[in-house]
Amino acid sequence: MPFNLLVFKIIMFLCLFVSVLVLWKLVNALFDERTAWLSILVLFASTPFMLFEFGKFENEIFAFPLILFGIYLLFIKKWYFFVPFVASLVFWLWPGYILLNFFSSPVLELQFFSGVQTLFFGFVFLILFFLVKDRWVLFFGGCFLGVGLLSSHLTIFLIPLIVIGIGNCIRLLSSKGYDTKNLILPCVILILCFNIAFFLAVPTNNEWVLVDKSITLSKDTNFPLYNDWSFGHWLRFQGQDTNFRSGGNDPNYFELEKPFIALTDKNLYGAGCNHTENFDLLTRSVIIWRCE
Repeated sequence: MPFNLLVFKIIMFLCLFVSVLVLWKLVNALFDERTAWLSILVLFASTPFMLFEFGKFENEIFAFPLILFGIYLLFIKKWYFFVPFVASLVFWLWPGYILLNFFSSPVLELQFFSGVQTLFFGFVFLILFFLVKDRWVLFFGGCFLGVGLLSSHLTIFLIPLIVIGIGNCIRLLSSKGYDTKNLILPCVILILCFNIAFFLAVPTNNEWVLVDKSITLSKDTNFPLYNDWSFGHWLRFQGQDTNFRSGGNDPNYFELEKPFIALTDKNLYGAGCNHTENFDLLTRSVIIWRCE
């Protein structure tokens, strides 16, 4: 692919658009058109997965529309439902990935319930999914529920269940005489909040500036650079691999041999360090320390 941010954004949008179209068709097939439109709105407002996961340019993003299309075909009882499922394997499950994880860590990086946090309020609608009266949909939906809870990489299998659960919720509210149009305003507010959170997601431009400055300061002073592991891949991307990355423990800055430069969110005044630059946001901070 061309190294062009606009191209990446267009691809991400198209994958999201196709996925939403498939979900709309699924709800429309099981309920009606009005419920389908409102369900999609509530899905975006209740489930951050739809914004944050489609905002990552990773290989799985190409598999998402295919997986959802396969589930749609399965639920409406089309015999060729397996075709998009098989096609999706090209993008998220290839032999080398299985072998690598089989010998080094649990297959598919299994972390039970790890994907639930990206569902937010959407998790509630998983319960309402089981109000569906179609036994075919219920059986395979239960299978997808078990699959989707195995790993955060498989959360996409829960999205059709959530949107169907939302459809059941809307139908239930309508049957009780509630005006479901009242859902629109809170949904719009939540979607705006999620978008604000999305644009404040790490790394921001200010944080990139501090990463570059820490590297420059380390080179100018000829001091070694240490960092919290959460900043490790940012430094590596900029050509400075400190080996503190991808989880694990942060360096014990109070026991490191001086002098050194530290990129951290910790207070190192007690270690005899002076901060040179810092960036503070509501939930986090990044500080460059010079320790001599």
